[in-house]
Amino acid sequence: MELINTYFNSWSKQNLEIINIFDINAKYKVKPFNEEVYNGLDEIIKYWQNNPMKQLNPHPQIIECFPNKTDDKYFVEFTNMFEYNNKIKHTHGMILFKIKNNKIYELSEFYKSQIIELGIIGLTD
Repeated sequence: MELINTYFNSWSKQNLEIINIFDINAKYKVKPFNEEVYNGLDEIIKYWQNNPMKQLNPHPQIIECFPNKTDDKYFVEFTNMFEYNNKIKHTHGMILFKIKNNKIYELSEFYKSQIIELGIIGLTD
């Protein structure tokens, strides 16, 4: 659970400390149905710099963690609210963390986003 807390703390603080918790050959799958896959630390760093670190005032929170009792897999329900492109964006979803040797070797995000703009609410992928 410490790795998962570090992940969320790095996200909220927008720092690259997150890289220390990934295996060198890790896979980072983003968006519903894993439309984007980043392989290895170099690609994960580029993704992190171009996406989560561009969110203004992120507030990611763990809602609940569901550990798999037979291996090191964790489903984490989360929520986040942040400013992005002059809009407020709220995301809610699940992240599957796969951990081996105290490093994340695979992470898959599944989420929906809601744009809040001047009292108008719309759903996006």
